[in-house]
Amino acid sequence: MGILSAELITDVSRLAPFEDRWRELAVQRSNAFVTPEWFHGWWEHQGHDSSTPLVSVVRREDEVVGVMPLVVDRSSRPRAIRFAGASIGDRFHPAAARDDEVEVTEATIRAIESGGLGRNMLLFERTDAGASWWRTPCEGNSRRRTLVEQQRTGVPYVDLRGLDWDGYLACRSQKFRKRVRGVYRHLIDERGMTLRAADPATVATDLAELFRLHDLRRKGLGGSSLDAASRRSLQAFGVAACKRGWLRLIALESDGRQVASFLGWRVGDSFASYQGGFDPAWAKLGLGFALEAMTIRQAIEEGAAEYDFLLGTEDWKRRFTNLTRPSQTAILVGTRDPVRLLVAGETGLRRVGAGLSRWPAVGRLVRALHSVIPTVRRA
Repeated sequence: MGILSAELITDVSRLAPFEDRWRELAVQRSNAFVTPEWFHGWWEHQGHDSSTPLVSVVRREDEVVGVMPLVVDRSSRPRAIRFAGASIGDRFHPAAARDDEVEVTEATIRAIESGGLGRNMLLFERTDAGASWWRTPCEGNSRRRTLVEQQRTGVPYVDLRGLDWDGYLACRSQKFRKRVRGVYRHLIDERGMTLRAADPATVATDLAELFRLHDLRRKGLGGSSLDAASRRSLQAFGVAACKRGWLRLIALESDGRQVASFLGWRVGDSFASYQGGFDPAWAKLGLGFALEAMTIRQAIEEGAAEYDFLLGTEDWKRRFTNLTRPSQTAILVGTRDPVRLLVAGETGLRRVGAGLSRWPAVGRLVRALHSVIPTVRRA
């Protein structure tokens, strides 16, 4: 098969010749977060202030078989090499075939070390906990790097393969089926609400409206985690995704006025649910529930293999699925690097914090400590 070689690109203007192949590999893996569109949207509005590009293009002879869209993050000490846009993204891995991703990662790490960047910790956030691409590079090289695993969480999803809408409903409880049919009847048939998908002419204003509804929804819940720079990144990605036919930005309207909005995308076989919002004045009508159900139905009708709720195991997601896959952060740090002890200490702190989260005062203290620990990144 031949040994893979990696080229590290540190100038964004040099990425263009590889982007078609990069996009193809990302779409094959059904993951928007490792596409060039995600990279550029984040880089233009967030990344350039805090990071240096370090995109690894990996070849087998003359064929590009993988791309790792990495950056050197300078937002806090110690510096870390991480995936671009990880602060607002939910799933990361090499843009490569599954059979190639271990070798792609190994080639990338060799290039990082030979390029004098080996002292940076490798921060692989929000990875598939069952994958081997981030684990294998340490197994035969334990004297040089140590692997620390932390921040394990769940990613709910619906396996849509072989299902039609009635088949999906049949998998849920009688109470769920009754509620879905009730909201459809009440909102669509009786109130005359309509669904509208964004198009290239409306995508910018529709995204702004989604953020407005999102803020309304979050106003009494501690506010939104999306700052202005993150919203600009998502705006840029949304516009690019719309041009590619990926975007699923859907508005639920009453008399031409948006009362709920859904932001997601269909990339490859996966239909992803990223963000939503609705006017709390309409909360009793179950708009959020209704719009999520409607988008699952759309995903089925499009022939998607999976409906991905992305990170978080909130109770409302459990209404739609019983399936969850584990996700976690993997950190590769030099075995003799003092940062290793800090990272290991952070892992223990996070575990303690999770156990004490039921006491608000202790939770606030733990969160304050989290803000200064090694793996925390601002961008």
